[in-house]
Amino acid sequence: MRKKILVSLLSICALGTALIAGGLVKSDFTDAPIAVYAEGVQANALIADKYVLGETLTLPTNALLEYEGRTYSATVTLRDPDGRGYSGEQAVLGVAGRYTIEYKAVLEDGRVLKETQAFDCYDTLYSVNGNSSSVSYGVFEEYAHAESGLAVDLFAGETLTVNKMMDVSGLAYDGGAFQDIISLYVTPYTLYSEDVSQLRFTLTDAYNAENQVTIVLKK
Repeated sequence: MRKKILVSLLSICALGTALIAGGLVKSDFTDAPIAVYAEGVQANALIADKYVLGETLTLPTNALLEYEGRTYSATVTLRDPDGRGYSGEQAVLGVAGRYTIEYKAVLEDGRVLKETQAFDCYDTLYSVNGNSSSVSYGVFEEYAHAESGLAVDLFAGETLTVNKMMDVSGLAYDGGAFQDIISLYVTPYTLYSEDVSQLRFTLTDAYNAENQVTIVLKK
């Protein structure tokens, strides 16, 4: 079975204070200053696991590194997949691939305290798995109330994935109605026939992929 769906872009992100677990401290000290890994990072800007090409990333501006019970003010450098470094408050993600954020501070004895955080940047905003489904973005005049969105041919057992962050912290039950987070039309290939009995939506926390909310729409 398959079904055609027009769906707006969707995802979910959580807000809070970033805490990145650090690695083990190196113990092979030499006479020359060496780097040791921080025990944790506190930052005023959250970094997600996934971004899309062309998005603007807000970098931490007041990052702190934790080491042996003390905190140290850290410099922040963004490195793109080609190894180029960027600093400042914001950066446009212009290359697809894995990015690394470097946090560095200097200890009293001259050693460099550091930690890193990585995320992926994708060159497509949406995709379908499997060999049968397809997806494209545009304006579809055949849907009277739809301005633009994704036209999806989705076969049973296959999945549409949308890699876009959405802040849902302000969405709530207000004045007797819920605010929309997903808008779609489901149409059968044969008029008056039923192509689908249920749709399953999974919203994933951009900062913790294990934190998910599943919505099941039946008929």
